[in-house]
Amino acid sequence: MSLLNPWALLALFSLPLLVMLYFLKLKRPRQAVASTLLWQKVIEDMRVNSPFQRLRRSLLLLLQFLLLLALIIALARPLGKGHNGVGSLIVLLDTSASMLAVEPEGKTRFELAKARLLALVEGLAEEEELMVITFGTQAKLAIPFDRHPGRLRAAINALQATEGSGDLRPALALCQSVAAARAQCRLILLSDGGFPDPGQLQMPAPLEYEMIGTPQSNLAVMGLDVRRALKDRSRVELFVSLRQWGEQPATGNLNIYLNDKLLDSKFISLKGNEQTARVFEAELQESGILRVEMDTKDALACDNRAWRILPPPLSRRVLVVGQRNFFIERALKAAPDLEVVSVSPTNYAGEAANPWFAVLWNAVPEAGIAPAHNLYLGCLPSLPGVAAAGEPRERTAVMDWDGAHPVCRFLDFSDLIVGPSVPLTLPETAQVILRGEAGALVAFVPNDDRWLGIVAFNPMQSNWPLLVSFPLFLHHTLNWFEEKQAGLQRRNLRVGENLSLPPGQGPPRIRLPNGKEQELTRVASGDYHFADLLWRGIYHIQPLGLAAYDLAVNEFSEREANLTPVAQPLPERQGMEVKALAQDEPREYSKPLLLAVL
Repeated sequence: MSLLNPWALLALFSLPLLVMLYFLKLKRPRQAVASTLLWQKVIEDMRVNSPFQRLRRSLLLLLQFLLLLALIIALARPLGKGHNGVGSLIVLLDTSASMLAVEPEGKTRFELAKARLLALVEGLAEEEELMVITFGTQAKLAIPFDRHPGRLRAAINALQATEGSGDLRPALALCQSVAAARAQCRLILLSDGGFPDPGQLQMPAPLEYEMIGTPQSNLAVMGLDVRRALKDRSRVELFVSLRQWGEQPATGNLNIYLNDKLLDSKFISLKGNEQTARVFEAELQESGILRVEMDTKDALACDNRAWRILPPPLSRRVLVVGQRNFFIERALKAAPDLEVVSVSPTNYAGEAANPWFAVLWNAVPEAGIAPAHNLYLGCLPSLPGVAAAGEPRERTAVMDWDGAHPVCRFLDFSDLIVGPSVPLTLPETAQVILRGEAGALVAFVPNDDRWLGIVAFNPMQSNWPLLVSFPLFLHHTLNWFEEKQAGLQRRNLRVGENLSLPPGQGPPRIRLPNGKEQELTRVASGDYHFADLLWRGIYHIQPLGLAAYDLAVNEFSEREANLTPVAQPLPERQGMEVKALAQDEPREYSKPLLLAVL
C-alpha cells in the first residue's frame, strides 16, 4: 500500500478535535427557580458535559469519526496492489552467460531481472501464485507455485546465473506441461533474447516478453585449440580466436599460462566487430592446465578466459612381436618420430613391462593383449566375444570398406587379393572397416581404454604388402590410435554437458571452479553422473582408488558473447503469441472512499 498524497495525513490531527467537542462543558445562564424537582434531568446533562465525567456511548460520534477518517484517507489517495485477473503467474527467467553482463548502472542483467521479478511478487493479489522456471543450458523448475511473499523473495534472492548458453525450448516445454493443469495463467519471459528459435510450440497463453539490458561492447575468446606437432611431439601448437562485439574498439594483452606460469604475452588491438586469430608455438615437454586470458575490462568477464588440458607427449614406441618382416619394418620406419623394436614371441615377456604406444602381433599363434593399443595380423587375441567362426577360407574377395573411417580414408582396396582368411565372431561394439564374402576382414574392438585392431588374414599370404594401401593402413592405424589416446587424455568439455564416470571403489568427488566440493551421484546403471557443469573453468575429479585428473570446461558461444539484446527474439507463429510485458497499474482507492463518505 502506498499514498500519492501523504501530506493529507496531517489532517489526522483533526480527529482528536472531534472527540474534544463532546467533552466541552456547555455554558448556561443562571436562573432562580422555586424547586429543582423537575430539573433532575438537566442536572444529569450538566454532569455529562463535565470534562471529568466518562464519555457516554454515542453513535453519532462514531459515525462522524469514521466519516472524517475516510475523508482524510481519500485525500491521501491510497494505492493498492494491481490485480491482473489471473490465478497463476509463470515466469521464465534467463540464467545464461550473457545475463552476467554488467549494465552502465553497475548491476548485471541478471540482477535487473531479479529486481523485476521481485516487483512482480509485490504486485501479486492475495489469490494469485507465482512459479519461476530458469533456463540456460538446462531448464529447471527453480521455484514451485507459491503465494507467500516472504518465501518467494527468499527463493528469488537465492537464484544464480550460469556461464553456459541459453536454450528456451526446454523451458517452454516445461511451462506448457505445467500451465495445462491451470485454469488461468500468465506467462512472462525475462531475458535479453540471446537464445535460438525454440520452434513450434502450442502455448496456453500469450508470452509476455520484457527485454533486459542495453547494447554493450564485449571482447570474447571465441575458440581455443591445442595440439602437439606431428613431426615433433615436444612442440605445442596453440590456436586462439578473438572477436570484439560492438562498435567500440578494444585493446589488451593476451596472456598464455601453463599451470599458472606465464608462457607468452601478446598485445592485441581490435576494431569494432573485428575478429582475429593468433597461433602460438612453443617447446613444451610438460603437461598440465593451459589458460589463455585477455586482461581487458568489458561488460562480460567470463568469456575473457578459456582453458585446455595439455596432455604429455605420447610415446611413439612400437613393439613388433613375431618373425621379422621386411615389409612391416620398412613401412613402420617410414613413419615420422616412430621407434620400432622387433622381438620373437619367446622374448616378448622381457619387453612386456616397458611402456609401449602400440604392439603389433605378426601371425603369433597365441597372441596376448599388451597394456597398449594392439594390432593383430593373421592372428586373434584371447578376448571374450572375439573368436573364429569356422574353418579358414582359401580365397576371399573384398566386398566393401568403410571409406569414412579415419583408417580407410583415401585408401582403395579394390585390387586387394586376400588369401586364407578366418571368419570372425565379433562383439557388438566392434567397428568393421573391411568386409569380404565371409564377413569382417579388418575390425577394431574396444578394450577398456585401448583398441584392438584385428586383420583376419595374414598380409604376407596376399598381395597387400606390394600395394600402396599396406603402409598407409599401418600409418593410419597408428595415427588413429594416437587420436584415441589423446582424446582420452584431453578431457575438454562444454558448459552444460553431463559428466559420467564408471563405477569404482566408491563415489568420486569433484571440486568445482569456485573451490566447493561435491560427491557424484550414482544412477541406476551403476555409473556416477554429474550434471552441474554450469561454470567455465577447471574441475578436479578424484575417483576413489584411481589417479585424480582435471577437466577443462568452456563455452564458445556467439549468442552469449554478443551483448546486443534482441527486441523480438521469438517469431510470431500459430500457437505462440508474443507481446510486451504489461506493467501492472496499481489501483487507487480514493474514489470508493469518497463514495462511502457521501
